[in-house]
Amino acid sequence: MFLGLLGGCRQGADVQQRELPPLVRVARVEHAEPMLWSLTGTIRARHETPVAFRIGGQIRQRRAQAGERVHARQVLFELDDEDPRQAVTAAKAQVAAALTEAEHAERERSRAALLREQNIVSEQAYELAVTAATAARERLRAAKAQLAQIENLLQYTKLEAPADGVITELYAERGQIVAPGQTVAVLALDGPREAEVFLPEARHADPPKEAVASVWGDSRQWHASLRERAGSADPVARTWRARFALAGDTAALPLGATVRLMFQENAGALRRVPLSAIFENGDGAHLWLVRNERVELTAVRVHRIDGDSAFVEGSLPADAMVVTLGVHLLHSGQAVRVAP
Repeated sequence: MFLGLLGGCRQGADVQQRELPPLVRVARVEHAEPMLWSLTGTIRARHETPVAFRIGGQIRQRRAQAGERVHARQVLFELDDEDPRQAVTAAKAQVAAALTEAEHAERERSRAALLREQNIVSEQAYELAVTAATAARERLRAAKAQLAQIENLLQYTKLEAPADGVITELYAERGQIVAPGQTVAVLALDGPREAEVFLPEARHADPPKEAVASVWGDSRQWHASLRERAGSADPVARTWRARFALAGDTAALPLGATVRLMFQENAGALRRVPLSAIFENGDGAHLWLVRNERVELTAVRVHRIDGDSAFVEGSLPADAMVVTLGVHLLHSGQAVRVAP
């Protein structure tokens, strides 16, 4: 009988223990402090122009060196111009022949007109002479246009710099045969400089718009603003190329110099919670808020994760308490006990 009473007491204690609200550990929601982070890149010219020949041929002479400063209309490369010169000679001969034919046809038309006035030749013969003279004039026009075109080709054998700048890359050498439009050099034009950096995959969707730039070896700082971002990631590095324009006079900054961009991420409405408080139920991230010893499920958006903390955005009251342990065992409206 004593054992039966003892067993009944134990069962009653177990039932009472099961009826108690679960014990949970909580943490206070904190305001996220602004975060500083940086990217390292290089100084680039705002405008970088690939230069190429309009015609193909063999390079006879290279007059530029990588890193050299050049001026507008300065000759950078020359092609072998023997064939274009022969073509010019042939075109001039065609113009001379067409001119002779046009003069002869005009004399024939004038003679036919005189004879037509005397009724010596028919109207049809006169019209044939007029047609021949007109055709000869048009052939002369065509020959002159062809000569001008070939003379332009002769000029295209010399590749000139389109503007003042610095040669940053050379892709051709003397004796090399190049095709029309093939890039043989890259010219960084004088003018404003920019910082080129590569955004990590976690930052490319919402890239920072402002930064403070500092160049290695220079004590000055510049305000930098995002000007453009690549539309796709580098297939190897999985980063996104971005260009930040530097405010002020930056023309003297050395091309290729190392630049560091410092970003300050304004936390704004972000809140900092322990990473263990995030509850994922297949419908996005949530938190269990503790109010009046009961839990409420609140949806949030995880902005970033830093170590054991998560920075989230959502409707979180100031100094709210969230469950950090046992989040997968709760249901909305359930009563809980807060562990001391």
